[in-house]
Amino acid sequence: MKIPDVIFSAGFDRALGWTMLHSIWQATLIAVLAGIVLLLLRRQSAQLRYKVANLALLAVLLTSVATFSYYLNTAPVEEHAVVAIKQTVPPASSAKAFFFQSDATAASETTPAIAQTNTTKGFQDYFTEHLPLIVAIWFLGMTVFLCRLLGGISRVYYLRSRMNFHADPYWADVLNKLAIQSKFKTGIELLESALVRSPLTIGHLKPVILFPIGLINRLSESEVESILAHELAHILRRDYIFNILQSVVEVIFYFHPAVWWLSNQIRQERESACDDQAIELVGNKMNYAKALVTIQEMAFFPMSPALAFAGTKRNQLLVRVQRLFSPPATKFNIMEKWIATGLIVCSLLVAFGQRIQPVNITIEHPPVAHNSGIWEADFNGDSVCMTFTSKTKDGNWVNGECFAKNNFTNLTVTPGETAFQMIRPAGTMAMTGKIEGATGYGRFQFTPDENYRTSLNQQGIIDADDELIIHCFFANFPSDYINTLKKMGYTNISRENLLELAIFRLNEVAIRGYLDLAASLGKKTVPLQQLIELKISNVSPETVTQLAKAGYKDLDLSDVSSLSLHNVSPAFIDSMNALGFGKLPMDDMMAAKIHGIDADFVKQWQNTDFGKLSFDDLMSAKIHGIDADFVKQWQNTDFGKLSFDDLMSAKIHGLSADDMKQYKSMNLNLNFDDVMSAKIQNLDADFIKQAQNMGFSNLSFEDMMSMKIHGIDADFVKQAQNAGFGKMDFDDVMSMKIHGITPDFVKQCQALDLGQLSFDDIMSMRIHGIDADFVKKAREIDLGKLSLEDLMNMRIHGITPEFAKTFRDIGFKNLTVDDLVSAKIHNVTPEFIKESNQKGYSFPTLQEYADLKVRNQYKRRSE
Repeated sequence: MKIPDVIFSAGFDRALGWTMLHSIWQATLIAVLAGIVLLLLRRQSAQLRYKVANLALLAVLLTSVATFSYYLNTAPVEEHAVVAIKQTVPPASSAKAFFFQSDATAASETTPAIAQTNTTKGFQDYFTEHLPLIVAIWFLGMTVFLCRLLGGISRVYYLRSRMNFHADPYWADVLNKLAIQSKFKTGIELLESALVRSPLTIGHLKPVILFPIGLINRLSESEVESILAHELAHILRRDYIFNILQSVVEVIFYFHPAVWWLSNQIRQERESACDDQAIELVGNKMNYAKALVTIQEMAFFPMSPALAFAGTKRNQLLVRVQRLFSPPATKFNIMEKWIATGLIVCSLLVAFGQRIQPVNITIEHPPVAHNSGIWEADFNGDSVCMTFTSKTKDGNWVNGECFAKNNFTNLTVTPGETAFQMIRPAGTMAMTGKIEGATGYGRFQFTPDENYRTSLNQQGIIDADDELIIHCFFANFPSDYINTLKKMGYTNISRENLLELAIFRLNEVAIRGYLDLAASLGKKTVPLQQLIELKISNVSPETVTQLAKAGYKDLDLSDVSSLSLHNVSPAFIDSMNALGFGKLPMDDMMAAKIHGIDADFVKQWQNTDFGKLSFDDLMSAKIHGIDADFVKQWQNTDFGKLSFDDLMSAKIHGLSADDMKQYKSMNLNLNFDDVMSAKIQNLDADFIKQAQNMGFSNLSFEDMMSMKIHGIDADFVKQAQNAGFGKMDFDDVMSMKIHGITPDFVKQCQALDLGQLSFDDIMSMRIHGIDADFVKKAREIDLGKLSLEDLMNMRIHGITPEFAKTFRDIGFKNLTVDDLVSAKIHNVTPEFIKESNQKGYSFPTLQEYADLKVRNQYKRRSE
């Protein structure tokens, strides 16, 4: 049977077909080995695992190239050789090893016969006969996947060239700083795109980072910085070009699951490696994880040639976030070098046609203004409601407003790309973007009118920057607006004044209306700030008329603004006056409105046992959340009728009717004040039960309150009972707690060799500060065996080793505690003793000198 030449020559078909067949077991074996290595390296760095997976995929490619080369070199040169071989082999003879033949002559003359089983012969014969069909099927599938790849590349370049807008200079500056920090020398373009739903990187020689339009201004600065750092990591690692190479291998081996598994491992480890590099760059793992989650939630699946921040699979998010907070893996600093074949490199250069154009990065800090950003619109008949958003150094600037459709030029509400303008005296607002149904979005660029700026300068606004002019644009102020204000009496208009007037849209018509209103109230002038307050409060002449009818006639503009701002309407005033409060002062009326005191609330109280409350009581009830339902709960507590102040105290301290019933069930004969005290001190039913089970008889409520205040619980009572003094009453336990007597302190006292100490002795020692340190110092004086009474006297009178030493130094050796205490009490000093000796007195003990001191003092008093 003749083998047809389906696509290529017979020899080429044969080499290609056997290469595809052998790649099945070759790629499988390589993938298994790679899987084992990756499993062993699961705790190592993502970069190391990325290299291993890439090497495995490269091994698949190189193995197939070697197999193809071998079969191509051993295949017959002429196309008819395959037929000749088949015809020269007798059917009954042993077939020559076709796998090793180089041409028909060599096969018949020089190649030794190799015995094969019928199974092997059948396998070779079958696939040899069907190799052209295998190649045709492979080539057809490869063509489909190649078209898919080329379509993806075309889509990527469509994204790069269509519906893109330059990001605000603020974010370009952030990206440049990150690039310089990473020592990256090639310029990177940062664009906002109306066609993507997740940040992604495009290009290798001239990389571009695309952000979904409007997203960059909705994220925090730290989140945007994290995303930019991730995309920059892709660029630094040249992931875009390696992703293309990887896609080419996928096209060739599209039929092999092992290749797709290896490719998936490469993509996962690539993203993980970029995550690690980005975190190292920004230094904040938590912010990076938040950015990852935020972007993943809004991301669609991007085309494979582009490198998306959020990843291409939803379940990849959990793995990446978990990696960020796993124990750090060991890092290896191994330079990554890939050598691509000349054929692939040349094909890529032809496909992309990019030229190397080094860019010198110069960081500039342009003035941050409001003149560019994102617009979003809703189209509703002749009305266009637009929202303008721009990033400034102080945060996001947002302006939302509805305009008549005829305010715009070239605006056609049809789906597709759009470009239209709004022209006003202050400048031109140009919008470009896309319309989808009744909505639209895109970029805006505001161009101030320099003649308008000059006019403002001539009228005294010498610092008319772009921010001021764009607000004047939205307010639609004419170029002579300042002169008009001056004619009205406002001669000192500053930039800040003009900015406020523009923000609140105080045009000439509105100002004249407020001046007329002021004149009707007897005011000749109105300060600019008050004009703004009137606009904020939405005051109109009708507002003043209605308030006058309601009884507030002698009002100034500030009063009108306050009442209008808090929506104190004439109807509300009438309803409050009808409740019998008399004419409430304006401040009370506003307070009632602010706190929600209305006719329904007042009537609810009037239906309770409290009857009519004063306005102040109603205000207190409202502020503290006391309503009729709260009052009803207290009517069934068996505590009698409570006063309004009692209810107020209960609400403030969180005492509920259920609490009252619980306290009542304890049979302690408590009144409301007792329960309130218990609530304040957190004396609950559990504590009372514990106190009653501590073994004390006839505990009163006051006793339990004292226990709670001083923190006496069952554990402390148990410690006190185990202190060695037998059963203790409540007063003793209370004294121990108040004076801080613990079992450890008792043990320390008993270890001082002072004999059998009673509880009162321990208490006295604690009160007077007699502890181990004091006893040690007292015994250093060498006064013989000291009793607790001696130690007490020494402590009370301040007998110290230094005091005793002064007397030993002048010859008193056999000192006693009584001698030292007597000397201390009567102020006998070494100087006094020396003076007495000079006068002829000489006594053997200090006590006698103390007696002498007393006699002398008595004698002086007698004289």
